[in-house]
Amino acid sequence: MPKKAFQVQVTIRALAKVDDAYKLDTSVCRTFRPHGAIAYDDRILSYALSDASVSIWTLDGRQTIPFVCGARQRALLATQKGETDLAYIRGEWYLFAVCDIEEPLPMLPLRSIAPHAAAPDVQHPTGAGAPSFAAS
Repeated sequence: MPKKAFQVQVTIRALAKVDDAYKLDTSVCRTFRPHGAIAYDDRILSYALSDASVSIWTLDGRQTIPFVCGARQRALLATQKGETDLAYIRGEWYLFAVCDIEEPLPMLPLRSIAPHAAAPDVQHPTGAGAPSFAAS
């Protein structure tokens, strides 16, 4: 993609951020921080997991920048889809990626512990044994 196309794409992403902000309330004048987050799509940001770097379009052209993450995050990045937010927080740059992971199946309990099923040697605080929950 030519440099001009990247500039247009970043402009579109910035306009989308403004549009999203005004969807909340058009009567309030919105302001944006100079280093506010912007959502990057796959055309202007891509991950190279093999060498732990990200290729990102900047005002100075495309740059390859190393990143740091844990083993679990690296595994999750293999499923990255869609947009990534680039955010500047307290002097540090962060990437917030959307990952498409399989939802785990719900776990069924192997057994349950009910108050009325207390062991026979367990005493109620009053010393009268396990409380009874039978209908009276």
